[in-house]
Amino acid sequence: MNSFKGQVTKVDKTLFYFEVNNCLRVHMCIVLSKYQYKMPSLGSQVSIQKANGQRDKNILCEHSVLEGDLSCTVIKNEFSELVHSQKLSVVDIFLIDKYICSMINISSDIPPDIKVKIITSIIVHTMQKYGSNMTHCEHEKSACDVIIKPHIIKTVNDCHYVEYVSKKYRSYPKWSFGIHSKETHTTLLLGYLTLDSRYGFLTLRDSSHKMPCIVFKESEKAVGSLIDTYVMLKDYRIITEIFNEENVPCLEYICVKFEDIVILHSLAKVLIQYPPPGNCKYHTSFSTSEEIHGCVW
Repeated sequence: MNSFKGQVTKVDKTLFYFEVNNCLRVHMCIVLSKYQYKMPSLGSQVSIQKANGQRDKNILCEHSVLEGDLSCTVIKNEFSELVHSQKLSVVDIFLIDKYICSMINISSDIPPDIKVKIITSIIVHTMQKYGSNMTHCEHEKSACDVIIKPHIIKTVNDCHYVEYVSKKYRSYPKWSFGIHSKETHTTLLLGYLTLDSRYGFLTLRDSSHKMPCIVFKESEKAVGSLIDTYVMLKDYRIITEIFNEENVPCLEYICVKFEDIVILHSLAKVLIQYPPPGNCKYHTSFSTSEEIHGCVW
């Protein structure tokens, strides 16, 4: 349990967290009703006791104590209702912060209500498919009862298998490759799909890393619908290629079937038709299912 004091430097009234001294994030979504939907005001001093903490992230639970100028009124939304009805745990909120919030923060121009819709869409999907039965939880849950399992949600930054430039591959052949399946059948890969402006291929991004993405489908129709979208990959493979040559970087890229991509939200103002604009150095290429060789799905 963590206890600390400081000045409130940020207040997010849609995801219900605030930051202290520009370095500590404190989530209040579990205890909103306890504090009558009041959060600390920006610039005020707060004192926090018995918060559940992991590094720079803290979650307030029923045993936590928050003192200060709680004059910032917040309004219920889809996210707060989901946290309340499903009684999401402290661990659930940590996972939401680590994976989902970091993915959404790729773009700074997303309206708050859209952020909430994306987050709730991801949570509902994972809970319906792999977690709970999405019924209202009448019984008391412990803060250790996890609904969103840690192995379910991954982002691109979790998919590193090779170093792009390294001397440790000197004993390898001139060229070698590997196919890496997802960790479990329940794992979901989240990210933001966008078009590389220089080379014209799709990339899947999170807030700290990006990786080329090859989409296998039967035709080239509707390819533009994937550009500038937040997506969830239900099934995928990570392909690695290691080159034991000077000045030749190793490669990592994602292979996924079009049917295994769930579009959570699109940021595209205008649907980009295939092929993509001519200002790209190379046009995007998509393979048909007959062209998949060596990949066992």
